[in-house]
Formats: sequence, structure tokens, C-alpha cells
Amino acid sequence: MLTVSSGDFVNGELVKGTVIYEYGRIEEGERVNWRLHGQGKRTIPNDRVEEGDFVDGELVKGTLTSVDGHMEEGERVNGILCKGTVTFVDGRIEEGERVNGRLHGQGKMTFPDDYVEEGEYDDGRLNGPGKRIYVGVDGEVHDGTFVDGELAKGTMTFDKQVLKGEFVDGHLQGQGKVTVLDDYVEEGEYDDGYLIAGKRTYAYGVVEEVC
Repeated sequence: MLTVSSGDFVNGELVKGTVIYEYGRIEEGERVNWRLHGQGKRTIPNDRVEEGDFVDGELVKGTLTSVDGHMEEGERVNGILCKGTVTFVDGRIEEGERVNGRLHGQGKMTFPDDYVEEGEYDDGRLNGPGKRIYVGVDGEVHDGTFVDGELAKGTMTFDKQVLKGEFVDGHLQGQGKVTVLDDYVEEGEYDDGYLIAGKRTYAYGVVEEVC
């Protein structure tokens, strides 16, 4: 059962207008063979609103807004967002290419009051070149190559400290270098964040061998 409230007809077929279906679903816009095709809008009560470009009744580019505040904007294939922006109910924002509902390829993720990261994603996590900037007074930044969402090689920058090298679980592991502003520079072999073999040079000129 459906009710056409208004629109333009050609040869008895609605080509542009509004259709109100049983149970309250409303479709507005351009139509071909009675399906949304072109610019349109679909409102499903207590569920979602879709608005943008439709092909054969399916949203292919535009905005989907759920009643709980979840919003997706961008390009869609088979009803699934493949490139665009997702704003989650908790405020998290994901931007970029997507596969199976997760960031995959170039993207960006923003966690309010926590951090912003950007780079190459695989299955929703940074894998490859990327950068993560934390929100806070110490200015923590992770920049380099990520594996499974964690910095594996590159630079960690804090307010007065810079760490360069390879990382495991957030600690220098293997060859690395630590610079502490106005204090010292150390370089060599690290284990779990501690220098076990190398050299430490203090700002006042003293050089210390670590072995």
C-alpha cells in the first residue's frame, strides 16, 4: 500500500515527487520505475534518513543519519560506505577509504579529548606510514611506520623529549636515540626503553659510555 502525496507524472508514472508508504516511510525526489533515481531523500521512522544521489532505489552518494546520531557521508557500494566520513555517537570521527565497514587505505581518525591520527590503514588500524597527535600539555606525537595501530619505527616527541628508533609496546627496542632538552643525548642499543649499550652525552659536556 502506498500513497502519492504530490509530484510530476509521465505516462502515469511518478518521475519526481513524494511517496508515503505504509508504516510511515517517506521518499522524496527523482524516480525511475517508481524507485528513487537521481537526487532524493528517504526517511524511515525510528531508524534513519538517507539523502543524496540514488541509483535504482539505493543511496550511492550522500548522507545517512541514524536516529541515535550516527552519521555516514560519502560514496556507497551495495549500501555500504566505501569512501567518506563516519561520525559515531561517542564523537569519534573516521575519514577516508573503507572496506567492510572499517578504514582501509588512506584515512584519518579523530578521538575527541584523546588523539588524532592519519595515514595508511588496514582493517581499521594504522599499518604503514602514519602520524598520531595526542591531545595534552606534553605535546606527544608519534610519527613513522605503524604496525597493528602501534608505532614500530620512527619518532616519538614529547614536551622536552624526542625518541627515535624502533619501538615495541611503546618502548625503544634495538637501535635508537633519545634527546632530552637541556639535559642529555643518548644513542645506542635499547631494551624495553632502557639504553644497554651506547653513549650518553650531557649538556654540560660530560660523556658517559653505557655497556
